[in-house]
Amino acid sequence: MDWMSGKLNELSTLSSKVLNEKSQKVRRSIDEIYKPNRQESIIQEPIMQQSVIPESIIPESIIEQPVIPDNLVLVALARSGTSLCLINLLLTNNQLSIRALVRSKEAASKLKEKYRDQFDIVIADFLDPTKLNEAMKHVKSVFHNGPPLHPKEYDMAVAMIDAAQKNDVEHFVYCSVAHPQLEQMITHQVKSRIEQYLIESKLNYTILQPMPFFENNNLKQIIHQQCLYLPYSPDIRMSWVSRDDVAEVVAKVLWEKDKHFRATYELCGPDHISYRDVVQLVSKQTGKLIDIQQISIEEAFKDFPVDEECKNKDYTILAFHRRFNYYNRVGLTGNSNILSWLLERRPTNWIDYILASS
Repeated sequence: MDWMSGKLNELSTLSSKVLNEKSQKVRRSIDEIYKPNRQESIIQEPIMQQSVIPESIIPESIIEQPVIPDNLVLVALARSGTSLCLINLLLTNNQLSIRALVRSKEAASKLKEKYRDQFDIVIADFLDPTKLNEAMKHVKSVFHNGPPLHPKEYDMAVAMIDAAQKNDVEHFVYCSVAHPQLEQMITHQVKSRIEQYLIESKLNYTILQPMPFFENNNLKQIIHQQCLYLPYSPDIRMSWVSRDDVAEVVAKVLWEKDKHFRATYELCGPDHISYRDVVQLVSKQTGKLIDIQQISIEEAFKDFPVDEECKNKDYTILAFHRRFNYYNRVGLTGNSNILSWLLERRPTNWIDYILASS
């Protein structure tokens, strides 16, 4: 047994010696094989550091991407009075990013001159689906305020709504008109049809229905001339609303979003008086006697602010006549409760507007 144990120990020692020698030879062989590659990599390393890696093999997450705001609102017809008031409010709050949509290079240039690079400005034909789709990219909310008395107002609104659907816009705010069901006025007919198309689009919408604006009356000019010229009866009762109040509501609706989905709001100031009453208020507040004269609708149309392309259109002329013929017979009045609730204060009245303008 002792002899056998000794032999086994000798064999074990010999095997270990042989294995160690073979392992050393293998390691030397491996070193010899890889030694040139290591030297080559050392030589080439500075060259690799200087070379440009093709962008195609860089992971997408590393490539710098343009920053897309997650709260982008498209303000259509951005050169209109209401849209400009809205833009000013949104810029002071900074909750929403703005993309302004205009129809001409001239309008874009004026915006650029006034606001510099505070927001994107896009020029597009409101009837061009391709341009509108580009304008809607990454947009979350839209404020649409169509051009007044334009023969293509309905078609433009439909194109805007379709583009909003195609681009999954979350909220479409439409500036309509008070009492669109008054079909004797052509512009009210058109806005009523737009409202219906928007409701049936299944977009999340908010419809705003403002009365005529105080700002349609150039008070400084009226005070200077000491006369207000009117294309309908000065004794008909009317209601008005402040453009600033309407812009404040639009901003609130855009900021609060889903609280106002599928809502329709009439926006009306607190006054329900005639223009004869208005000139008396102006006279009292300014100390200047203001007269009032009724002029023809044709004469009033000459100075009415509509697009040049619409000035001689039969549709525009007829719509203008229909509106003021209706005012002459019936007037246009409403209730200020909804606007008071939205603003959480008393809406602007005529005295407020006179004091602010004179």
